[in-house]
Amino acid sequence: MVLGIAGSFLGTFLGRLVGHYQEGQSAGFLMSLVGAIILLAIYHFFKRSQNA
Repeated sequence: MVLGIAGSFLGTFLGRLVGHYQEGQSAGFLMSLVGAIILLAIYHFFKRSQNA
């Protein structure tokens, strides 16, 4: 759940970075989903490297 919320913040940041969102706007559903997927991939990468 925390990764999903953090993904929303990441999606907002990335959306502003590429010019998709203006200052004061939050991320939409798709950008929140993209941010959460990115964070889950990073989490999976670190979790996997600790077990190896």
